[in-house]
Amino acid sequence: MVKHPVVLSRKCVAVLCALLLPAGCGEPMQFENAGSKHALAEDQQACDQELQTPAWAQYVREAKGRLDPWQVCIERKGWKRVDRPAPPSAGVKL
Repeated sequence: MVKHPVVLSRKCVAVLCALLLPAGCGEPMQFENAGSKHALAEDQQACDQELQTPAWAQYVREAKGRLDPWQVCIERKGWKRVDRPAPPSAGVKL
């Protein structure tokens, strides 16, 4: 019987990182819906993909570590972080 190595796609790796990294850094972020028409998991996956684009890479360089790009992305999609105040430039409309 031949065993094949497990190969994970980039998308799968991004989702795993998004799920595991917050768990390893204390309590996970908590969000409440502030206008999104999608489930939180769907918007989180969309942000994981968007954060790998050149436009977000430029945003991260310009922000110089002041803002968490992942949090900014999820808040722009219509979610409000409830365990800590949102950054002023997140663009969440209350």
